[in-house]
Amino acid sequence: MSLDNALGSLRRYSCELRNGLTNHAPMVAEALHHLGLDAHIQAWVEAEIPRCLPRPAARSPINAAAWQTEVGDPQRFSDWVQLFEQSIDEQGWPATVRTWVPRLTPAFTSAAAHGVIRTGHALRALGGRVTQARRLELADALAFWACTFTTLPVSIGRVEQVPPSAALASLAPLQLQAQQRAGSITAALGVLQEDAEFARHFDRLATDDEFDQLTLDVAATFARLFCRAAQSPLQAIVFTHAVTGVAAVRHIAPYLEQEQQKLLLQHGFHTGCALYRVYADHRYEPPVAEAYIPGVEESIYDALDHGDEHVIKLTDAAIEFTQVTADGFFLTAAESCRRLLPARPR
Repeated sequence: MSLDNALGSLRRYSCELRNGLTNHAPMVAEALHHLGLDAHIQAWVEAEIPRCLPRPAARSPINAAAWQTEVGDPQRFSDWVQLFEQSIDEQGWPATVRTWVPRLTPAFTSAAAHGVIRTGHALRALGGRVTQARRLELADALAFWACTFTTLPVSIGRVEQVPPSAALASLAPLQLQAQQRAGSITAALGVLQEDAEFARHFDRLATDDEFDQLTLDVAATFARLFCRAAQSPLQAIVFTHAVTGVAAVRHIAPYLEQEQQKLLLQHGFHTGCALYRVYADHRYEPPVAEAYIPGVEESIYDALDHGDEHVIKLTDAAIEFTQVTADGFFLTAAESCRRLLPARPR
């Protein structure tokens, strides 16, 4: 099954699964395609479809002129899909991205960052080849981001700005009890809404460095966070999103203005810091050395054999970052994720 065929077959389904969690199938299909595993897309997607909810019917048109009052209602996913399909048809998909991503950027954290992550996968696919299936997937991705619109607290003020690793280390985890982390990631992050210290931390990241290098430094920091802080299956899932969220920034950024790029990355870093603040057990200290660095080909087929969506997507992001940086912590994090999460049932 080709990527386009997979995306076409998945258009019958919602952005959520029957268990209330995110439908990862379009993102995994694109990741498998990017990893050169097109021959395995069909089997993975067909095994996932029984978990998917049917796509809901549209209710009423979105008022784009008053979009701020329309966001944040998951029941209106299909309404948003219609708006973005129309925008892509009339304005083109790059113009739609330029208009809407800056509007959605403050809600980077929406649905545990899955809206922005899915958008990143869709844009990487379009960067490879422009097809109708990929344009429609972009509409779905942006709709998912909009209908789950959720923001983190932000306070703009005078704080010392430092590089990513130092910025993360300057924030202490809340060390919550297990029951406070129960339920969805979005629900658990709700504890931060009244967290003034966390809100001020938004400005902690120094953004003066060249954008591409700063993005790689943020990603490297979150890969090291994964290696240090992911000690359970839940933490493996949580900290995967910190890395894959930054990967999405790299795929979206070429369509934005310079200041919009940096703001998207800043919100991505803030989201990763939120995950650390709520889910880490100990204060961050960068690990000294990688425990084990698997090879790229070994990582690809280990992820495919394991089958979990988070393992596949983190491995995909890790390989992409490794090819640019030769930083062994990315593949080490992917290997750790594979060990911590149960394999997908066959």
